[in-house]
Amino acid sequence: RKGSVDLAINADFEPVTVESLKKAPGLKVEQTDGTNLAHLGLNLTDPILRDARVRQAIAYAIDREAIIRDLMLGQAKPANSVLPASHWAFEAGVTAYNYDLEKAKQLLEAAGRKADGDKPRFKLRLKTSTISATRKVAEMMQEQLRRAGIDLEVQSLESQKLNQDITDGNYQMYIRIMVGGNQSTDIFRYAYHSRSVPPNGQNRMRYSNPQVDKLLDESLTAPRERQQAIFSEVQKILSNDLPQIYLWYPATIAV
Repeated sequence: RKGSVDLAINADFEPVTVESLKKAPGLKVEQTDGTNLAHLGLNLTDPILRDARVRQAIAYAIDREAIIRDLMLGQAKPANSVLPASHWAFEAGVTAYNYDLEKAKQLLEAAGRKADGDKPRFKLRLKTSTISATRKVAEMMQEQLRRAGIDLEVQSLESQKLNQDITDGNYQMYIRIMVGGNQSTDIFRYAYHSRSVPPNGQNRMRYSNPQVDKLLDESLTAPRERQQAIFSEVQKILSNDLPQIYLWYPATIAV
């Protein structure tokens, strides 16, 4: 506003600040579809989260549209894949977890996580950064999951501690934004191959699926047409296994 900055791109502004800057004299705000990916990482070695039905229930219990509308003021688009929609290998025909509270409750019952009056079915801890906007998202998820009978504790950590805990597997759930890496199909091997558990890659969820490993190994020498089929199949498997819950692509904002 003082004119001492010429340009700011994706500067962690609060959404309300972006809306304010759009009206500020002498400033121009450009907002376009982004490719970075906000997601929940789930620790698949955790006794509660190792059940795919529980992970699917969490996905159905999160009202992404409400968060994008009310907290992010429309500055994001829902995501159902690790790849951005503009990518050549993007697969649209995956399982989409649109908000469905009853479906979430049914899955939890099927997983043996029965409701008992007002008592929570179980408790989980979500680790997040200290960034205000991210913490507000976590708190809104906390309320949404409570409706499904899940008691979510939100723990905000400094960046270095959060990164270390995620790498070490010292967490149940985390919320992060994947920046840049998802614009290459290398992300599949880097994040989902069983040999990519830290320190060998970014499979921080400790995800292991022999079928996915086999497909990703084949992709290394396959021609482009076969690669497209491989990555399509991998995205469909991931959408059911849910080692990560894809949330949204934050908009790219330049002021």
